[in-house]
Amino acid sequence: MGLKFQAAIVTDLPVQELARIFGPIDRQGDVFVTRVFRSPEHLKTLVGTAQSRAERYGLPEFGAHIIPAGTKPSTDKKKFVVKGPLKCRLDYGRREDPKYYEGVPQPSSFYDRRAAEPKHPETIVIPANEHYPDGLKEIDVYAYYQKVAPEIIQQYAEFGLDGMVLMQTDGIIVRRHAAYEILAMQINNAVFARLNQGRTVEFHFAVGDTTRLVWFDLDPKAEFPWNDTKKAALDLELKLRNDELFGDIIDTKIRFSGKSGFHVVGVTKNPIDTKHAYEIMKAIAEEYIAEMKDDRLTTGVTKEPNSMRIDMSTLHRAGGLRADYSLAYPTGLICLPLERDEVLAFEKSQASVDNVLERSAAATNVDPAKYDLLPEHIAAMDKWLNEGGVDTGEEIRLILYAYEHMSTDQFIELVREVKGMLGAVDEDKVVTMIRGLQGLATMPKYQASNGNGNGNGHGENGHRPGMPRLLVPLEDIAEKTQPEIEQLPKEAVSFLLTLPGKVSPTEIRRYIKTILGFEVPLEQVGEFISRLKLMVAETTTAQAEESWSQEADLSQYRQKRRFDVTEEPTGDLQKDTAENFVVQKHEAHTAGLHFDFRLARYGVLHSWAVPKLMDLISGNKDTVLAIHTEPHPLEYAGFEGEIPEGEYGAGRVRVWDEGTYKLDSLSDRAWKFTLQGSRLKGSFVLFQGAGDRWFLKRAKEAEDVVD
Repeated sequence: MGLKFQAAIVTDLPVQELARIFGPIDRQGDVFVTRVFRSPEHLKTLVGTAQSRAERYGLPEFGAHIIPAGTKPSTDKKKFVVKGPLKCRLDYGRREDPKYYEGVPQPSSFYDRRAAEPKHPETIVIPANEHYPDGLKEIDVYAYYQKVAPEIIQQYAEFGLDGMVLMQTDGIIVRRHAAYEILAMQINNAVFARLNQGRTVEFHFAVGDTTRLVWFDLDPKAEFPWNDTKKAALDLELKLRNDELFGDIIDTKIRFSGKSGFHVVGVTKNPIDTKHAYEIMKAIAEEYIAEMKDDRLTTGVTKEPNSMRIDMSTLHRAGGLRADYSLAYPTGLICLPLERDEVLAFEKSQASVDNVLERSAAATNVDPAKYDLLPEHIAAMDKWLNEGGVDTGEEIRLILYAYEHMSTDQFIELVREVKGMLGAVDEDKVVTMIRGLQGLATMPKYQASNGNGNGNGHGENGHRPGMPRLLVPLEDIAEKTQPEIEQLPKEAVSFLLTLPGKVSPTEIRRYIKTILGFEVPLEQVGEFISRLKLMVAETTTAQAEESWSQEADLSQYRQKRRFDVTEEPTGDLQKDTAENFVVQKHEAHTAGLHFDFRLARYGVLHSWAVPKLMDLISGNKDTVLAIHTEPHPLEYAGFEGEIPEGEYGAGRVRVWDEGTYKLDSLSDRAWKFTLQGSRLKGSFVLFQGAGDRWFLKRAKEAEDVVD
């Protein structure tokens, strides 16, 4: 059956918190005993998580023994509790039978968090090459990993330390091994220093029987064009992101591998069988090669100098994927994650240690005077773009000042420079991020200069705004977020709900942490947003009714028209409550052919101009742009004729369809309704996207009939 284990723990953590981590907990005096686990490594990981929570709650006393299942734990509290660094002991008891220890790792009795210096600081571990004429010494590797520790630590916090494999050097001998002993340690910079010890060259994720990481390794030969390698990486990332064979790819990215090509990496929502993942990835690669009709591409081993292998061979049990920001042996280049916009401009030399560190510190080299700003503005931009968000209202105001006091092109250039990007910046993405900050700026806890309004740098319950809370299980989301959602301005909530489809789940997760103050597991981001929508929907209808009724104003309509020249109706506000709609075909001289979509409500016709309505009806598109225009009088529903040249909207107008509609739901950002017209029938949604852009979408149950 094999040896099984339990953890005996002494801590002031509430038993409910321990149960969240370990499952059922048994209390024996002052000692908590966990359920039985088969893997001591997994159990040690959970112990580290529990110790982390104790520290966050301000409970520094914590001790744990891992003992064989059924062994009676010590009741002497002094043997457990350590003030300060975590010490976790593997206590296998004193059994005499040697078979008892078969297959059980035998580490030293205690591990602590003291950092160690390189064993051979002057030894060359990366041989001299075109990027490092003198090679890299152990002390160089040590210094680099201390600077990028947070980046790598975050990855192992996300995917679990039990997947870590190291490539280390002892003197001139390079070897690989699974570092199981680190599993007992808390994840932080001090642990990282001890873990590295100046000897680790590469960090990898190991693959077991199941995996959440899948990847292509693009390995071009010497004569294969570099630009073709970049194009293949971009194509495969898009293909993997939209693939239906996996069905639950929640994030994708492109990375320079640190050697000759790129990694195209996908993250699945749930673990999948590794063999099955390999077969799917191979099918995707072969399909891509067939589509490209390029005989230089292959999934097999090739010696042709003008060829490239799309390799999945490392995706198997005991295989591994190099971590982001890991060095690669023997090149010494960095496994560097890239934005899609950066790939085409990327050159291998940009992944050297010096260039990567310079890139990560790019904001410190930005000249504030170039943008007529102060150093404080640049520091806030750096924190916002490079460190996962801002903590205070003052930082938000500094960023918004920069945005509002320069042109969009200048601000985009500033973002590019602060972020240290190699290529173009997505303007829509930046504007979306700014909109999120504008929502945050209206929140009470960001109104005061210290970011929270209570004068002590902390929010309610002593929580620092912008600092992560514990990972929140989905079953607790409604309970934990409902009071905070009610206090959030609708701009902030609306911002969160506009993110899916515009930014990656990783970025959505970062925004949730910044706005709501806690972290959601990456694989649960989609469900969190769905639950957030449900919570918000319950409180929006009454507010939306009031908001739209206040927009029932014809002053803008009248200001744009000269009624002694045009035959359009002057109109007055009416109390008619009939739910009628009209679609008018408008052959405008300036704007071109479009359809004016009008819904009668609150005494006016709420109006949108839809240029591509026929694409929606024919099924060519599922969603089309709908330009929100000023309300029109109810009498306009019957207007047909020619608007004279020189007048607003000059051109021919005729009624294309009319009928009644049933309003299914309403918010200040969306109308959902069912049409009953002579041409249009079925369910539709008008909704506001980023900024002031509106869209018209067919609901799934829509049935459109066109004469």
